[in-house]
Amino acid sequence: MRWIRQAPITAESIIVCVALFACCLYQSATRREPFHNVQRAWGAVVKLEHLDFRDGIRRDPSAELAGPFDIWNGQWWRIPATAFHHGNLLHLVLNIGSAWYFGWYLERRWGSFAMLMFLIPATFLPIMAEVALGNAVVGFSGAISAMLGAVAVIRVYDRELAEEVPEEVITFSVGGMVLCLFLTVGGVVSIANTAHFVGLAYGALIGASTVGPSSRRVLYRVVAVIAHFWMLPGLFLAINPYWSGRYNWYLGTIHRPNVAEKYLERAVSWDPSLTGAWLDWARQAEQRQDPVEAWQRLIEGLSANRSSAKLMDSVRRQWRHLDPVQRYEASKRLDRVFGRNAKTWLDQIRANPHLHLLSTIDEPTSVTTQTEFALDQKIVLPTANALSGNEDQQPPMRPARKNDAMEGETL
Repeated sequence: MRWIRQAPITAESIIVCVALFACCLYQSATRREPFHNVQRAWGAVVKLEHLDFRDGIRRDPSAELAGPFDIWNGQWWRIPATAFHHGNLLHLVLNIGSAWYFGWYLERRWGSFAMLMFLIPATFLPIMAEVALGNAVVGFSGAISAMLGAVAVIRVYDRELAEEVPEEVITFSVGGMVLCLFLTVGGVVSIANTAHFVGLAYGALIGASTVGPSSRRVLYRVVAVIAHFWMLPGLFLAINPYWSGRYNWYLGTIHRPNVAEKYLERAVSWDPSLTGAWLDWARQAEQRQDPVEAWQRLIEGLSANRSSAKLMDSVRRQWRHLDPVQRYEASKRLDRVFGRNAKTWLDQIRANPHLHLLSTIDEPTSVTTQTEFALDQKIVLPTANALSGNEDQQPPMRPARKNDAMEGETL
């Protein structure tokens, strides 16, 4: 076919996108599996959530602890693979149409080998940037944005290309990317805007290194070489985003307690808004039979999240679990954390006449009950180990209901 011979690299990229989408759709229909589950099996980066099971009771999944766990487990090969997946037929059609339009002009001008050398980093870099933020992503639009950036720069110096690709096309395409950004900020739809703009910048850099005054081209080529040199370290950081609170929290759920505490401490340090991480960190102290330290962690979390009902409930439970000596130390720590407002907070903590407790461990089919206690009456809760079950067992995971950031889903 003539169009494949004219731009084989672009054509092959499109064929892979179409074939992968068709295979996943067919497997989803024949095996009656969710489409995103099948995509995950075929290499897509899908958002996952943890489920928490204790005492045979199924709790609600924590929406806070969610992210691309497959990537965080070191499956780097998903980064290029997910670029060829698409969320739905409209997403696929828009992307392959854009890829052919911009890719055909670039490949005809550069040649197939140069196009291949351009597409490899143009596929990696946008996905790496999105994954580094803890987002799940599918779609070829990051690479397409790189093509757009290259064409936009080259057409300034290439009169023939400027006639073939009107300025209105560039303006419309960039305007669409800006519109997607506003839609995401407004909460209308979640789109991988980071991947789009990183791809656009990379494509513009490569385009500038091939046209224009020679002195300027040299400068852009040096910058491009440096950018490519940092791809491998960037890939490592994308898989191991140490600055992410959720990443450290996730590591805290899959390691043994003596290591998990370190990761949980990092999690709340990087992102104090993760109330679930504070609760897990306090639970680690309970497992070491250190209720005062657990109290310290809970009130620090409460100080950072003062409207959190879960943390307040846990603080109240922990207070009633302390003996008089421990309460004296706990009060002093409350003073240090809340300062002059400590008395007000202590009154709120003590003013809870009802507790929701699990029944005793001797009853394997325990259910939630409501019991009334006198003010400050000390009660003996089941130990943290008994509540937590096998602490070496990794909590199961399931795919979330949607991808966290699907590129071009509504474009």
